[in-house]
Parts: sequence; structure tokens; C-alpha cells
Amino acid sequence: MMDATKNTPSVGGSDDRAPLAIVTMVYDEPDYLRIWLEYWRQQVPGDQLFVLIHGENAQLAAMAEGTNIVVIPRSEPYPEMEEDRWKMLSEFVSGLLDRFRVAVYTDVDEILVTDPLLGKDIATRLAAAKAPVSHACGIEIIHRGDLEPDPIDLSRPILQQRGFFRTNTFHGKPCIITAPIRWGRGGHFHDKRGVRFLPHVYAIHLRFYDETCFLERAARRRKTTKAPKSLDANPSRRWRQSDAAAQDLLNALRATPIRPFGMIMVLWSYLRVLAKRGSRPLENGFYPYPRYPAPRLHAVPKRFKTLF
Repeated sequence: MMDATKNTPSVGGSDDRAPLAIVTMVYDEPDYLRIWLEYWRQQVPGDQLFVLIHGENAQLAAMAEGTNIVVIPRSEPYPEMEEDRWKMLSEFVSGLLDRFRVAVYTDVDEILVTDPLLGKDIATRLAAAKAPVSHACGIEIIHRGDLEPDPIDLSRPILQQRGFFRTNTFHGKPCIITAPIRWGRGGHFHDKRGVRFLPHVYAIHLRFYDETCFLERAARRRKTTKAPKSLDANPSRRWRQSDAAAQDLLNALRATPIRPFGMIMVLWSYLRVLAKRGSRPLENGFYPYPRYPAPRLHAVPKRFKTLF
């Protein structure tokens, strides 16, 4: 295991660092970790993958064998737990830049892909990042149980079973770095003034990829995390309140209209980020980031169906 405590990239002369490190963190979600590992093991060698396991979990450790596994002690939930966790993640991922030119963090239910029309694999695309911090276009896969009644089958490609998505600026996280960074809660905020959009790269969020899985996960999270009251009041966080509130969220997604998709939607999503992201940081030092899920769904393009 490399020393991830340093955070100053190599300077001067030739840069002999490895091109790319991919990092995730997982607590109690083996299904998501399975998807994440199966995807990334096809993209980069295992020694470029870092799986941070939040608390002892033999099942997750066995799944991640062949990658860099780091077990992080887990305490009882407390209101500031997520802020502290993201402080730790910021330091860990930034520290990897001592040995890698580019470091990427995604939650275990997020997958970065590149448009197949581009003709380059995602690892090559990410390793070419130059800006101190970059983000992709945020996409949420939406399970319309009324139109797709079958439960998810993890033995088959996900995107062959789920045919709808929406853009969401909040999930185009600033997760691709070439310089040390400090992320805020959820990884949606950061302390860098500049942020670059990586064209043709999509951050696919799987929270809603199966209605039943979402309801079960929401119930677990209400027992294992304590969110600040300010987050509980946010409409997108109502699932934290009760099973009925989580079901209401799924019902709202079922009622969302489906419209044809065009690349103009990607540009529109990016422009929303530029328009809403402030030029000055907030009092906590983080730049504000827009939370804007698109008010309509689109069909997943056929060329994406075999990505994972």
C-alpha cells in the first residue's frame, strides 16, 4: 500500500507518476460495489483501484481482493459524521497525487463513462485531464417500475435493463483532480475557484436504478446516518423522513414526462452549472454548486447500452 499522506505532486524533470487512480468508499452496499468493481476492473489494473471500506466487512474485502483495500474505522453516527468523512476523503485522494497524475473519487453508486462515439476509453479520457479540478455531466438512471416491471438482475448489464435517465447538475461532481482539493459534504462542493467540464464524460448515478433497492437503501440509511435538519427539509431529501416519503419520491419520478434527448441537453446542463456557481466562496470556503434535476426523462441512447 502506498503512502497516501503526502499531497504535493512531483515537480521538475520527468513525471514518473502513474497516470490514474480511481477511488471509492463503501459501507454496507455489496451490490453497488459489485457493479463498480466489474466496471473499473475492465478499465484499469487493480493496483490503480482504491476501495475504502467504512468499518470491518469481510464480504466487501473479499470482493475487492486485488485492489488497494483500506479499512476505515466506523463510529456511531453523529450529525457531523459526513463532513468529517469528506474531510478524510479529501486528504486521502489528494495524497494519491504524489504517485498518480490524476485522481478520481466516485461514490460506490456512481460510474464515470465516456460517450462511445468519442472512440476513447474512459481511463484514457480521465488520465488526460489537466485542470486542477474537473467534473462530468451528471446523469441519474431512473427506474420506471410502471414501464419496466422486472427487478434488476446484476448478472446482466444495467443499462440493458433500465432505459430512462435525467440530467442532474448536482451529480456532475467535481471529482477529477490533478491538484490537492477540499470537498464539502457529498462531494458536491470544493474549495477551488476554477472547475473544468470534461466533454463527452458522464457521471452516471445509480440511486434510482431499481425502485425496490432504493426503498430498502433509504430505510437502511435512516437507521445508520444522522443528517442535519437543513438537509431533511430539502425536497430531494424527504426520503430521510419515512418509508412513505421515499415512496412519494418514486411516485413523482413515475409522473415525470419522457421527452426525446439531444446533446443540447448536455450543454444546457453545463450552462446551468456556470450560471449558478458563484464567483466567490461561501463562508465555509466552498464554492456553491447548483442542485438542478431536469424536469423530464429521456431514453438511454442505444450506444450506451453495453457500457455496464
